Amino acid sequence: MTTLELVLALGADDQAERDAAAAAVADLGSEVLPVLIGQLQDQGSPVSEPVLLAILRRTGTEAFEAVLGALQTSALEEAPHRLLRAFTAFGARHWTATLAPSCLAIRSCGARL
Repeated sequence: MTTLELVLALGADDQAERDAAAAAVADLGSEVLPVLIGQLQDQGSPVSEPVLLAILRRTGTEAFEAVLGALQTSALEEAPHRLLRAFTAFGARHWTATLAPSCLAIRSCGARL
């Protein structure tokens, strides 16, 4: 199965198929992130948002950075509501680990926030 087919199988009617797909997707690691982000951006995706968010959260900091990158490059008219929910679902632990070094660098050069 392709990566896209595995991700789409997360929305299958059969529980055993969904479980097998979830295990296979987890084994792919960061390789699956572009497909997960694409499905999250596609409001017509057969995979539910909670399932996509759960897989993204399990992937950790790499997924957080991928969601942040997708938000930064998405146009306003795309209404990235699902991306915003994914971003906030990661919580402060990921925000601090990823964004704090940038904030510290800005402060150390004398910039005012």
